[in-house]
Amino acid sequence: MEGRSQISPFTLVRGTRGALAPGQLFNTKEYRKLMAIMVIETNSSFALVASNSFGTLMAYCNGAAITISRRTRKCDMQSILYKDLFETLRVRLQDHIFTSAKINLTIDAWTSAKKLPFLGITAHWIDMGYERFNTLVGFERLRGFHTVGVG
Repeated sequence: MEGRSQISPFTLVRGTRGALAPGQLFNTKEYRKLMAIMVIETNSSFALVASNSFGTLMAYCNGAAITISRRTRKCDMQSILYKDLFETLRVRLQDHIFTSAKINLTIDAWTSAKKLPFLGITAHWIDMGYERFNTLVGFERLRGFHTVGVG
């Protein structure tokens, strides 16, 4: 297993660039979906895709590409996570469990730089081809503090 790459279950297509075919029209909905998947898969900041330089890069690649605000990006990501990808992930995990395979969970709580407590839950599994997968299955803001006082 050493040296094998970890694959995100959010990766929809491997080995293709997804470029528009000659004569194919730019699809804003697909662009927003692919942008949200890129942010999720690369763990990028919302600030990156809302930056002027990123918008300039996208406009250079295709003049129809629009700059998308952080708020819109967040809504797109939630829509994709909870409507599209979450269902795909749910089916994959169910199929994996059906083969009597195991899924391990990692749970971690931490406080952000802005003093906000969060809890993250990650699932880890190895498929029948010995390929290792890791994916975020839960990320919640906690109420109160996540640390236990000593003393």
